[in-house]
Formats: sequence, structure tokens, C-alpha cells
Amino acid sequence: MLHSQDAEELNNGSDIEIDDSEFVEYEYVFAGPEKSLMPELPLEKEVSENDIRSAIEKFAQNFDEVYPTPGPALYMGPLHEAMNDSLLDPDPSKRRPLLLYLHRNNTPSTHLFCKNVLCNGEIINYIESNYLVWAWDCTKDANYQRFLLMLLEHAGPNVTATVVTIPIDEYPQLICLLYDQDQVNAIKVIYNPDDCTWSPPTSQLHILNQQTDEFRNVASYFTNDQWRIICIERIENEIWRTTYQNEKKTIDERLHSTQADCVLFHGCLRTASQEILQRGFHQKIVGIHGTDYGDGFYFSTNPMRSHKYALPDLSRWGERTMLICHVIIGKTHHGHSTMKTNRIQYDSVTDGSEIYVVSSNRQILPEYRVTYKYIS
Repeated sequence: MLHSQDAEELNNGSDIEIDDSEFVEYEYVFAGPEKSLMPELPLEKEVSENDIRSAIEKFAQNFDEVYPTPGPALYMGPLHEAMNDSLLDPDPSKRRPLLLYLHRNNTPSTHLFCKNVLCNGEIINYIESNYLVWAWDCTKDANYQRFLLMLLEHAGPNVTATVVTIPIDEYPQLICLLYDQDQVNAIKVIYNPDDCTWSPPTSQLHILNQQTDEFRNVASYFTNDQWRIICIERIENEIWRTTYQNEKKTIDERLHSTQADCVLFHGCLRTASQEILQRGFHQKIVGIHGTDYGDGFYFSTNPMRSHKYALPDLSRWGERTMLICHVIIGKTHHGHSTMKTNRIQYDSVTDGSEIYVVSSNRQILPEYRVTYKYIS
């Protein structure tokens, strides 16, 4: 039986060359929302399993007429039957993941994805060898809503919540359903590159008065007598804060929890902190704190652990710099050195003790910059 790493392998497949000029040949396919590869199934209309089957057959027929190959073989039946014949097969040795292809004609990336990915011979062979594939056209709003109702009924609220949080303009999507520990789980296979490359605008700094409760609360993280705090600055950035809060809300809803984030520390050079405050955590700093647990931005629950990377600034008489951040760790996983950013089944990786690694500015909110000296 295959597990979540199969979905990751699918996501990390061969590089595919995309030629934008190819939009022209089939531009009528995604000219507008009325162009759908599947007939509309209005919610107010009673729909039978045969209607569902006929709609998928029509989708496959239209797909074959538009694109160079028919793509992966599709399961010609209702969603619950596809789940029974893949995830829930009575014989555990015959179970395999169910790959949901969610199509939407009126997004610019759909045609290129279908032509260059779903019609790629090597990808087709890999998918068909490891997955059962079920497809649905979400171009029509009624069909999209009907899909969500089917998903809610047969896969449950957790899986449905994962799909609902994907913006419709980020379709097409591949969703991998896995059966693990007596429940169905969903993994998003296609990720918007902007998830990891988004950068915030420049942050503003406000120096805290040492006589305030806010200063004392932040200083309380550094209880060792060897810490000599020189300055604490509050980091203010409303756009970054709003983006972080939206990301947290999305992950909280998916995990049915409000405990997806925590306060973590990031030690760095003074110049590195300046760059972070100007444009966020940048890919060029990946690896500065090591790659023992994969690529990404490293944080620690222990300020002494982060202190190792807060090298003294000789131009400032040995002062060191540490950022105190809120970080969304969400669903975390024990990392290893070969893991990359843009993971599809976890929000972060950890050493199982103090270290957490994330790969997106959306999951990080710097709150304070602490300037200090360490007296050894």
C-alpha cells in the first residue's frame, strides 16, 4: 500500500517545459465559465448515480477531443464507489490512494496543466501504476457545490475543509486521498508557488521603554544572568500580520485547533535581521542555520539554541541580535536533511524537541528584535 510520500513524489516529478503560445490553439476551451467539459448538474435537481457516471464519461470524452491524449484512465463511477475500490478495498493489499483531479476551464493554467502534465506519458504511467483517478469539472458553480456535498458525505468534514480552503482561482487541483488510522485524509498535490515566495513590505520598528510591562514581558524570555539586554524593538507590519492571521485561520480550520502557532526564536546577524525586516525571510538565507532537518527557515523554542547563530557584531561592540516570532507550525513532521521546502503533507518539520522549520513568510510573524550582549 502507498502512503503520503507517493503524493510527494508525484508533486516533485520531472520538470515540464511550458510554452505560453500553446494557449492560442485551444483558447475556446477556457474562454469563459460557460465552457465546461462536464454537463451541469443543478443542485435543485435529483441526480442519480447513473447521472454522475454519465457526467464523468462526458468529461473524459471532451477531454480526449481537446487534448493530445486521453490522460490517465478515469474511474467511471460515483465518488463513493471510487473510494470503495481504492482506499477501502476489503483486501488491504489491494488498497491504493485515490487521486482526485478537479478541473476548472476558466483559469489560465488549466490548459497548460492538462496538456503538459496530465497528457505526459511518463506521468500517466506513474499515476496509473500507483493511484486510482477520479475527475470532476468544477467550472460550473453548481457542479463545484455538488462535488463538495459528495465529498462531505463520503470523505467527511476534515477532507472537505482541506478542499474548501483552496481558492477556486488556483484550480486545477490534484487532491490525494489516503486512508490511514481508520480515517480518510486529504493532501493537496499542486501548490501555488506564491505560497513560499511571497514577501512582505518593509517593517517599522518601535523601541520599547525599559520601564514598561511589555519590555519586561519580552525580557523574561532571557532569564540567564549572562544575558545583557541592550534594546528591544517592537516590529510593526500590518500587511504581514494580516497575511499571517489569514494563514493561521486556514490552518486552524483544517486542523480543528487554535493552537497551530507558538513563540519561537531566530538568532541571526544584525545585517540579516535588517534584510528580514525589509523584505521578509528570503530564500538566500536557507541553509545558514544548517539543513539537518531539510531546507527552510529555522526557529527554536529555546533562545540558547538560537543564540548560537546570533553572532556578535564587532562594529557594534559585540552586540548580538535575536528575533522573537510567532510561527505557525501546524501539522509537523520529524525532518531529515534531504527534505525540501514546499512540502505537501506537513506545515513544518521538527527535530522532535526544540527546532521547527517552515518555508513560507506567511507562517512567520516577527514580533520583536532583541539586541543583547552575552557575557560568558
